[in-house]
Amino acid sequence: MNKETEEKIWNYADGMLSESERSEIEKLLDENEECRLLLMEVHKIREAISGISLPQPSEKILETIIMAYKRHYRSVKSYRPEVNKKLILIISSILVGTPMLVLVTMILTSSIDMSSILNAIQGNPLVAMLILLNVIFAARFIWLQSALKRYHL
Repeated sequence: MNKETEEKIWNYADGMLSESERSEIEKLLDENEECRLLLMEVHKIREAISGISLPQPSEKILETIIMAYKRHYRSVKSYRPEVNKKLILIISSILVGTPMLVLVTMILTSSIDMSSILNAIQGNPLVAMLILLNVIFAARFIWLQSALKRYHL
């Protein structure tokens, strides 16, 4: 007898087979003595197991387990990671402020005008990409800072 047939006999004893599988196993039980013996053995095992009663834990043990769980849950729930808000503010101000400061200084000292900035961006894709990346990083840090305020971290 193979494992699949043995498993089907166990499932037959549990009443977990479909109609077609049940009729197939019943036909096999009529024809095969080994399968009938296994089914009888399964029924004996089920009877022996049903007579066993599990010991119940005492109230004191259950109460101790529940209290330990509650203490652990409270400690996990109250855990809040520490975030250095000043560091985030410094990084975001550097990312936003530095390029702006450079552009404003260059425009005010007349060493560069707005048309030359636009020409530099149009003529050199690397400059445009660097400016875009700087704006993206700045926006992400500003978003992170607002998220920290929103969740009171």
